[in-house]
Amino acid sequence: MTGDRDKCLQAGMNDYLAKPVDVGQLADVLRKWVTGRCAKQGSAAGELPAGTEVVFDQEKFLARLMGDKSLAAKVVAGFLGDAPRQLLSLKIKLEAGDAECAKLLAHTIKGGAATMAADVLQAVCMEVQETVAVGELARASKLLPQMERQFELLKAALEEWGWV
Repeated sequence: MTGDRDKCLQAGMNDYLAKPVDVGQLADVLRKWVTGRCAKQGSAAGELPAGTEVVFDQEKFLARLMGDKSLAAKVVAGFLGDAPRQLLSLKIKLEAGDAECAKLLAHTIKGGAATMAADVLQAVCMEVQETVAVGELARASKLLPQMERQFELLKAALEEWGWV
């Protein structure tokens, strides 16, 4: 959630990593605190310009799973199997005014999208989660078509990459 990093650091933590943990970031943070110096990541060749939306980042996805393609295939199948049901449940909970369940569902889908390296879907889910958290269920409902569209784009990208 927005502000979690600051809250944790203000509470006395030395550093902060958000889920899903990126192995490269974890290594950098460990290196920083074990050796006492920061490790900086340079820009990768071929990096997309700022503001470019990437529906699915296969490289980041595989890196999260340490290159295990068998595990990656299981993660893809699980996400594609669960997400439609979760999206429908989210719609039903929003319509029913059940903010707690809606917030939890948005958080769950967001976590799955993060694991899948589906950054745009993750961002929309976070917006829905934060919108529900402040009681704006009608506004969150208006974001559902965007979530569904990003899910469909992700599914198409996964098919294009040969994961489906």
